[in-house]
Amino acid sequence: MGELFKFFRDPLFGVAILIAIIAFIVLATYFWNLHTRKKQEDSLKDFSRLFESVSVDEIARETLLKLGESLPALRFLAETYFRIGDYERSIKLYMAILECDLESSSRLNFLYSLGEVYYYAGFLERSKKILLEVLKNNPRNPEALSLLMRSYEALGLYDEALDALSCLQELGLPEKSERLNRGYLNLKKIFQQNQPQKKEIFYWLESDSRLWTFVLEKLQALQRDWFWEAYLTQKRSEELLDLLWNLPKDELLSRAEQTNNLILKDVCAAKGFMQIQNHCYIFELEVLRSLQILGGVKGDLEFSYRCEECKGSYPLRFERCLSCGALLSGELTYKIRKVRDENGLSFL
Repeated sequence: MGELFKFFRDPLFGVAILIAIIAFIVLATYFWNLHTRKKQEDSLKDFSRLFESVSVDEIARETLLKLGESLPALRFLAETYFRIGDYERSIKLYMAILECDLESSSRLNFLYSLGEVYYYAGFLERSKKILLEVLKNNPRNPEALSLLMRSYEALGLYDEALDALSCLQELGLPEKSERLNRGYLNLKKIFQQNQPQKKEIFYWLESDSRLWTFVLEKLQALQRDWFWEAYLTQKRSEELLDLLWNLPKDELLSRAEQTNNLILKDVCAAKGFMQIQNHCYIFELEVLRSLQILGGVKGDLEFSYRCEECKGSYPLRFERCLSCGALLSGELTYKIRKVRDENGLSFL
């Protein structure tokens, strides 16, 4: 018994036990990681099968066979289809790629790309499910979180979009961008209500000047008195020239006569509703005013909206750029166009 006691007190025995414990922990961790990775791969494969209703056409299979599962080439081809707007072909090609034997990281990347294509193709629910699966396996993915926020926004799920925004903030989203998105999403949530509260709208309106054109456009359709109250308290009238241009004559004249807003008076003069002593502040309005005075040829303003980020141009106002997804990046541009006299046109 004494010999056994001495054996247990031997320092070498303690070292051997320590080494055995460390070896056990290392092996347990290794096999646990293997099990986790296998479980993740099986989960991603099972998830990919949920979209097997989207058939992989023969062209996609042929492409897969010719390229020999060369992932860079397949990705390039799928991205090319995506860029030219052939979303159906891009989706089918991504589905064909996901049928290959992929590592978890590669499968996650392709799943995210598939979710992005579904988002731009308008399949928002599918995009949301895919992005949630990507984030389940890689929670610190800012691109997936950003696209998920936009998917929630497009679906009208503004509380969920705000939660995604909070996660993006934790991942280091710049404060300026976070403030703009938070104000925008809260305003969308307010405008969704049956009876939006003026106090809440003006609170967010004052929180960020970049929300101004978005809010004024909504107020023009929602509550005209609130629109004029907000419009007449600022000095950036030119940014809303398109909204003023299409207002009824009586309303424009009434507001122009009640205030000293120069843009309002210039718009009325350019449309021939009233006479002013000075020249118009905006060159295009002065040209149209001169045409009204001279008579004969008639002109009008043609509006377009250019994204400040990607420089894409669109004929209608947008909240998020259709190309790059930038929020409230539309810059108003306008030019004079000749108005055709349709009274003398023949329909024969």
